[in-house]
Amino acid sequence: MTETEFGGPLGVTAMMLGLPSVIWGLFLFCNDKEAGCPDYTSLPDLSKITVYSHEAMAVVLAWMAFLIGLWWIIPGTWAVGVTLPSGNRLQYKLNGFASGIAAAAVLAGGHMRGWWDLVWIHDNYLQLATASIIFSTVLSVVLYVSARQRLSIPSPYLAKPGSTGVWIYDFFMGHELNPRIGNFDFKQFCELRPGLIGWAVINASCALAQYRNENKVTNAMWLGNIFQFI
Repeated sequence: MTETEFGGPLGVTAMMLGLPSVIWGLFLFCNDKEAGCPDYTSLPDLSKITVYSHEAMAVVLAWMAFLIGLWWIIPGTWAVGVTLPSGNRLQYKLNGFASGIAAAAVLAGGHMRGWWDLVWIHDNYLQLATASIIFSTVLSVVLYVSARQRLSIPSPYLAKPGSTGVWIYDFFMGHELNPRIGNFDFKQFCELRPGLIGWAVINASCALAQYRNENKVTNAMWLGNIFQFI
């Protein structure tokens, strides 16, 4: 096998299994109800915790559809990427910042008009995390299987780091170099939009939840929202 990164197949397997476990573990053990991180001599009462809900999955799907819609309708500059091994150069639509501002305006406006309550995100964080993990896993499997079926022979459209022949490693690294439908590039979209814009939305939801619970927003919360938004 060629030279690998991230500890090879064993390392990437540990990351794919371990990182979701860390997300769930941090939520279960370290939260405001536990006043921080308690000792680990006893597990939390899992019977009182909802890990997944169809409502959260619907919100994640709606969030993705909403951002795809913003990518589609908001004008943006078209940039040309680097020259690929095939000699082609792909086009990328750059309207991420405008999409983020539009998303913030729509969510804030809807919250103020009572169409939805952004505090719901804070109150359903674990369910949303689980739904996001399921969605990203399914999307990754679909893209990998699609690449394997369409690019079954050596091709300049295969990603070199994800073409080692070890399926679990190739799955993690990405088998297809630029998975896309038309000019919609999955890598560019998923890396920069749902998570980064969603990060700011989650922060805002936490600030709103703090105001609901404590009737104030602390300086630490303000600073966290401002600096992470910037």
